[in-house]
Amino acid sequence: MNNIYLRYILEFAVIIPGAFFALLPVKNDLRFKQGMVAGIATAIMSLFIMVGSAICYRYGLSSNAILMPGMILFFIPYCLIVTLSFSKKLYLFVQAMLFVGFGTMYGSYLMAPIETDGFLFTAPTSMMVLLIDLVIGILFYETFTVKLPLLLRHEALNQTWAWMSVIPAGLLVLVFSLVPNNMQLVMTGRIRPVALSALLLIPIGTWLLYHVVWRVMRAVTENHRLQQENSLLQMEQKRYEEMRAYMDATRKIRHDARQHYLVIHDLAEKGELEQLKEYLEQLDALNNVPYFAYCGHATIDALASYYDNVAKAQNTAISWTLQFPKKVNMNIADYCGMLGNLLENSVRAVAQLPEEKRHITVVSRLISEQMLGLSVENPYTGRIRFGRDGLPRSSQPEHGIGLSSVAATVHKYNGTLDITTESGIFSVNILLNLTSQS
Repeated sequence: MNNIYLRYILEFAVIIPGAFFALLPVKNDLRFKQGMVAGIATAIMSLFIMVGSAICYRYGLSSNAILMPGMILFFIPYCLIVTLSFSKKLYLFVQAMLFVGFGTMYGSYLMAPIETDGFLFTAPTSMMVLLIDLVIGILFYETFTVKLPLLLRHEALNQTWAWMSVIPAGLLVLVFSLVPNNMQLVMTGRIRPVALSALLLIPIGTWLLYHVVWRVMRAVTENHRLQQENSLLQMEQKRYEEMRAYMDATRKIRHDARQHYLVIHDLAEKGELEQLKEYLEQLDALNNVPYFAYCGHATIDALASYYDNVAKAQNTAISWTLQFPKKVNMNIADYCGMLGNLLENSVRAVAQLPEEKRHITVVSRLISEQMLGLSVENPYTGRIRFGRDGLPRSSQPEHGIGLSSVAATVHKYNGTLDITTESGIFSVNILLNLTSQS
């Protein structure tokens, strides 16, 4: 094989680690199976490398003449196969290009002393670039597979990914603008050692950024978890007080039962039916202390009781069918977080409707030993639009808040989330896989 053609192939091969950097953080957010995506990506990249190298070799072009537009075009299929929002996909793709650009730049400066024929990327330099990309992949593997995916699902960062893309995009432009035209320029004065030191700020700064944001988001998540648990404890306390009042009332009924029996017996013997009827009505009103067990799980009952009271205060009826197994491979706080967010949105949505149309239907049941279903439906008014992340965006203020948190929990349990808005009914249907968590 011609040495020049081999050089071009090695130069174009940088798209392979680029694809790795772009796809690894979203391996669980693909529209298709991972094996299928890997196979198609390998075939497309192999064809691009061979054809691009042939064109550059035939017409004496710089690899960047095809490589840069080609990498930008790869963003189109990347958007099609990844289910995240556009801003997140843009950030991840630009970041991947930045890492590839850093590897190319650093390899060229590192290998400058052995470039004797004036060719910018000889085979050894291209191999060094690929080696640097491999080192980056190893060093950032945990970041790509653990930290970054969790940050992508954190609802507090949903509005920040678009402007965060500006940082790697700006660094990427800077990196490619500093690519030397020849190796003699690199070896002039102190350019090479200064460049080698300055370029290291890119991976170091990126790692520090992720580390700081990761620590901050962990603190925010922990604070949110504590607030959620505190809210559940307050609901449980209120539910306990309701149960205590119910038990006290029933105890009083049992204590007074003998006296009431004597009065009823006396009125019946005397044939004073009107007075007996009046007495029974008074007794029924006096001892009417309603208590409803929603599913028998104290925490869920407390949450359901809280929102049931909130709904009743605005003349909204809630139809409950709650089933939650005592032994289940699911964090009860995750379940209550989902149910609470959905109920809060539903109660707020139906408040905009006439009283006769205010009703909410809640169904939760174990579909099988491994699958738990949760469905919440309510009528709504106005127009609901769906965003790029597949979640609704309502024109009504405050409506829809918390659905991103629900989606994150569904993803955690490898479940499915289906949201429909048909015939004026807003419906959320969830299936959770209780045997595994992502």
